[in-house]
Amino acid sequence: DLKVRIWDIEKRKEERTLEGATNSITSVSLSNDERLIAAKCRDNYIRLWSTNDWSNLTPLFESSQPGSNWAGVAFHPSLPILATLGKEDTVIRIWELDMDVLLGQTDPDSVRYTTAKLVLVGDSGVGKTGLGWRLAHGEFKEHASTHGQQFWVVDDLCTTRPDGTECEAVLWDLAGQHVYRPIHAIFLDDVDASLVLFDPTNRQEPLKGAEFWLEQLAQKKELPPSVLVGARLDRGAPVLSREDLAQFCQKHGISGGYIGTSAKEGLGLGELLETLKGQIPWSQMTTTVTTLTFKRVKKYVLGLKEKPDRKNVLVRPDELRSQLEATDPEWEFSDAEMMTAVGHLQTHGYVAVLRSS
Repeated sequence: DLKVRIWDIEKRKEERTLEGATNSITSVSLSNDERLIAAKCRDNYIRLWSTNDWSNLTPLFESSQPGSNWAGVAFHPSLPILATLGKEDTVIRIWELDMDVLLGQTDPDSVRYTTAKLVLVGDSGVGKTGLGWRLAHGEFKEHASTHGQQFWVVDDLCTTRPDGTECEAVLWDLAGQHVYRPIHAIFLDDVDASLVLFDPTNRQEPLKGAEFWLEQLAQKKELPPSVLVGARLDRGAPVLSREDLAQFCQKHGISGGYIGTSAKEGLGLGELLETLKGQIPWSQMTTTVTTLTFKRVKKYVLGLKEKPDRKNVLVRPDELRSQLEATDPEWEFSDAEMMTAVGHLQTHGYVAVLRSS
């Protein structure tokens, strides 16, 4: 997936993801002093990262032989020397590295970020879309029932970690109709926090749907940090007492407890946002180190769906490039960088890249 992943073997946990390559990576090596990571890429570059702050360093240009899937890169076991392949993989190049100078050439466009995956779940008609829209946009809007899924970036939940990592919260709205349940059950892997919605005014088993979604969220591991949300309180009084709801949360391990809300009147939204800020496990989440170009492309593409004058759901690569260039005439980027950034978005399910046969 054009990324280098750093793992903590003892914890069996991915610690960081390093982006920047625009073609496949064939080899990775760590310097003897553990200060530098080098990756041989099929985009004609040796990509370098500092292990001190995981920033991108100035890459080394080296042409790659088309179809060379095993081209290697290796550091000397005790000296600051790097061996790579050159001249279409017919020679070995030996690079003598001045580590202090090299590590001082940090790419100023290097960006560190992590993304929290939040989900809105609950039966159809309980008000998930209305609540999600209000949290993301700060205003109420009537919505028809959602089909499939949609998402928003919730700016009020975004923050910056002490290590400088930008933290972005993406809230997914999953359709509640029974026909979508098998699909959404698969999508619930790797959820960082959930909002489990129910209709608190429903007099016939008001928590039945919530119990189903809690079971789905906890299927393959323990329940992620969650909040039980009573929606649309402007439509009537809850049929369950606060004590009943607290006991339900305790029984099912709902860490954020119960919060009653009304997207229409704004009831409980401040409390919900503050609770979510404490529920999202930012410090435990994997950091991705990327380039500013990748970050800007991703931000623009994610914002396309929010444009009120958007007429099409399909955008050709040349159209996307023109739109990006219009935002900043001095911005220089390659088609490979643009499409690699789009490809990363596709990996997370934000977009789909369609190719003709």
